[in-house]
Amino acid sequence: MVSSIEIKGVITALIIPLTNDEEVIEEEFKKLVDFQIKHGIKGFFVTGTLGEGMKLPLETRKRAIEIAVEHARGKVPVIAHVGTPNTKTTIELAKHAADIGADAISAMVHFSINRILKD
Repeated sequence: MVSSIEIKGVITALIIPLTNDEEVIEEEFKKLVDFQIKHGIKGFFVTGTLGEGMKLPLETRKRAIEIAVEHARGKVPVIAHVGTPNTKTTIELAKHAADIGADAISAMVHFSINRILKD
């Protein structure tokens, strides 16, 4: 069953606090989500826009989306950016986001202009 959500108002691209080993600093990330909800943010765009999503290890990216969805559930919608340079990983991230209850997904893919020019 597909449900309908209304996404409106200010949606922020969440900055993901990371350790030097590129793991999510979970408590700080939850505090950031709480702070923004408390101050009127109407939704979150996770692992996109700021560009860090494509640079993060797959499991770190999944965990960031999980934390945002779990912590914002029922308060504000979460849009998970799942785009990657390869289709299989993008599909894996999209399925993961759907399975954990993300409200929507986004998938802008990055590609090499050199590859396009060669093809």
